[in-house]
Amino acid sequence: MPNTKDKRFNIAMYMKERKEARFKAVLNHRSLALEHKKSERIQAKIVKAKEKTAALTSDLENNMPFRTATKRRRETMTAKRCKMKDLTNYVLGCKRSKRNVQELPNDMKMLAMLAGELVISSKYFSPFANVCKDDATDLQASFGPEPGHKWQPWEYKQRVNVVGKVESFKKKIEKKPLSCKVKRTKVTEFIASQKSRQEFLPLLDKYIDQAHVEPLHLKNNAWQYFFKGVLKEAIRKSKLPVSCKTFSEVPEESVFGRLISSLKMHVKAGCLCKKVKRWFDDTQGSGPDLQYRFTGKESRRFCHNYMSLVNALSDDNDTKADRQAILVFAYLGQRLRDSVSLINRFDIKEEQLAQLTLAAQEYLRVNAMFLSTSVNPTVWTLGHIVPVHAQQVFSQYNKGLAIVTMEGREAKHIFLKKLSQNTTYQRRWLEIFKHEYIMLVWLPEHGYELPGNKSHNEAYIPPRIFENPSYCYCGLLKTNPSDAKCSICGDPLMRLIEKSVTEGKIDSGLKL
Repeated sequence: MPNTKDKRFNIAMYMKERKEARFKAVLNHRSLALEHKKSERIQAKIVKAKEKTAALTSDLENNMPFRTATKRRRETMTAKRCKMKDLTNYVLGCKRSKRNVQELPNDMKMLAMLAGELVISSKYFSPFANVCKDDATDLQASFGPEPGHKWQPWEYKQRVNVVGKVESFKKKIEKKPLSCKVKRTKVTEFIASQKSRQEFLPLLDKYIDQAHVEPLHLKNNAWQYFFKGVLKEAIRKSKLPVSCKTFSEVPEESVFGRLISSLKMHVKAGCLCKKVKRWFDDTQGSGPDLQYRFTGKESRRFCHNYMSLVNALSDDNDTKADRQAILVFAYLGQRLRDSVSLINRFDIKEEQLAQLTLAAQEYLRVNAMFLSTSVNPTVWTLGHIVPVHAQQVFSQYNKGLAIVTMEGREAKHIFLKKLSQNTTYQRRWLEIFKHEYIMLVWLPEHGYELPGNKSHNEAYIPPRIFENPSYCYCGLLKTNPSDAKCSICGDPLMRLIEKSVTEGKIDSGLKL
C-alpha cells in the first residue's frame, strides 16, 4: 500500500490497476502455454517424420557404399521420376509381357514439364530443337537430325550435362544475400548461357526423345494468333472515336462491326464473339490483347470460313498499304488452312508430305516478312518441326501426325463434364462409369446399336470449293463463276506477295 500520509490516495483507481495487471499476466501466461504446446506438437511431427524417413531409407543406407552428394541428389531425382520400367512391363495372368513406349501425345507445355525444362517463354523456347529467339527469324536455316542443319534436336547426354552445371550454380548462389526473384533470374540466365533450356533431369528419362509435336494445340494456337492479327487490323481501320466506350456504341457499318457480325453469322463462333464484345467493353480495344483459348471446333470453323473475316476488312477507301495487309491475311489463312488439313490426317501420302513442307514453310515466311508478330514458338514449330516430325511418323508407322493428336482425349473430357452435371457429388464417378457401361457394353450386347453421329465438318478444307465452281479455292464466292479466282486471290498485289514468299525477300512493288 502506498504512503498516503501527505497526499490523498484513490483506493478505487489503485484496485483497478492491480486487477488489470493481474489480467494481463494471466493472458501472457496462457499465450506462452499455447505457444509451448504448439512447439511441442511441431517437434513431435518432426520426430515422426524423421522416424518414417529413417525407416524408409535404412536398407538403402546400410547396404550401399559411400555415395557422393551429387550421386545422392541424382538418386533422389530418380526416386521422384516415373518408373518407366513399371509402365512398360506387365503381368497378364501367368505371362509376363513387355511393351515399348513409342509416343508421348502432349502439348509443348506438358512436354517441357516432363522434360524438366524451362517454360516456353524462355530464350530457348522449343522442346524439340536448340533454337533461340535471336535466330528464330532466320529464313535460310533449317531443322533436322542430320549434321548439315543449323538447328538440331536436343541430345539426352547434353541434357544431363547441363543439369549438373545448373545444380552446381544453384549451390554457388544459394548462400548469397539475394532475393528469391533475383536468384531465379540468375539461374535462368545461366541456363540460357549454356545454350539450353534444361533445368532438371527429364521425368521420363530417354523416352522424352521419342516425343513428336502434337497437332491439336498447334492448330488452335495458330488460328488464335491469326484472329488476333485480324482483330487489331479491324480496330485500327475503324478509327473509333474516344467517346465509344462499349461495343453497343460501335457503328455496324464500321470495319470492326462488320468483322464481329461476320464472326457470328458466317464463322458461327458465338463464344468467341461474346468474348470479343466483353473485351472491348473493358479495354476499348487499346488495352491488353484479347485472351481466348481456341478449341478444335473453332479452329475447324475458321478453316472453313476465315475468308469472310478477311473480306470484312475491305473498305472502299483502302490505300495500297491497307489492301496489302488484307491480302497478307488472306494468303496467311490459306497457307495455315492447308497446313492444318495435312497435319491432322491419319492416312497421308508421300506427295502430301511434300505439300505439307511447302505450305508450312510459306506460312512461316509470310509471318516473318509481313506481320508485326513475326515468329513466335507456334509459328516456328509449325514451319520447321512439323514437316520433319511428319516425315518421321510416316517412316515409322506409315501414318500421319494425327496418331499423336489429343483431340479425342479432350472431346472425351467434355463428354464426361456433361455427364457429371446430372450426378451427385458423392456418387459422381460411380454414376458416370455406370452410364459408360450401359452405353458402351450392355446396350450393344443386347442388340441395341447407337446411331452413327456423322459430322458434316470433318474436312478442314470446305467441300464447296471442290463441288461448286462459283467458289474460289480460298472459300470466298467468285464475282463470276467463270473466273479462275476471287477478287482477293486474283489481285495483282497477291502475285507479288506469293513471289516474295517464294524468294524469301520482299518485292520492290510492295510496301514495307
